[in-house]
Order: sequence, then C-alpha cells, then structure tokens
Amino acid sequence: MTKQQVLEKLTELYNICHDSSTNYDDGWMAIAGAISTVEDVAIKEIDWEQKTENQANNYFNCVDLIKTLSANNALGLQRVHGGTDNEDTVADLLYDIIGNLYARRGLDDADWEELREGLTDG
Repeated sequence: MTKQQVLEKLTELYNICHDSSTNYDDGWMAIAGAISTVEDVAIKEIDWEQKTENQANNYFNCVDLIKTLSANNALGLQRVHGGTDNEDTVADLLYDIIGNLYARRGLDDADWEELREGLTDG
C-alpha cells in the first residue's frame, strides 16, 4: 500500500468517526482528532517524498545539460543578453539558472555544490 493510499484510507476513517459523532466531546470525535493528526503526518511525508524526487530529477537534468554543452564545446560560448553581447558565457548563464533553482529549494546543498564545481571547473 502506498502512502497516498494510506492517506485516503485515513481520510475515510476520519469521515466515519466524525460523522458518527453526536457532539464534539464524545469518543468518536476524539478518535477523529487523532486520525487528523496522523493524516497531517502522512501529508508531510508524501510532500517530502515528492520534493526529494523533484530534486533528484532536477539534479540529473542539470548534469546532463552540463555534460551535453561541455561535449559540444558550448559552455564557453559568449552569452547574448537583451540583443547585445557581453563578457558572460553560457556557463555563467547556466550557473545563474542552477543557482536560482537551488535558492528555490529545487536542489539540495550537496547537489548545488557538485554542479557549481562542474561549471566553474569546466
């Protein structure tokens, strides 16, 4: 059974207990309250799992992008900004994008450090 399926069953059980209650001080409502707390934990666990999966996907996509650009000698290409050339390179642009992804918690600390080293060494 997945965590999502457990959450769905908890919600069903919560609704049964809540709907069986005749007032807010009886045992059914106390059970519903306990189930609600467990639901909160399950939701946080599901959210954390999704965040971790997204971070891993972001990391491997960034690695692939850096390797692809490096293999094609494109990291050192001059960046064009707003229709004008400047001293920044594609590597600088990618560094900024990956840094922003990290700042928005799309990468964890270790992944950011490794990607950053890959760009500054390349």
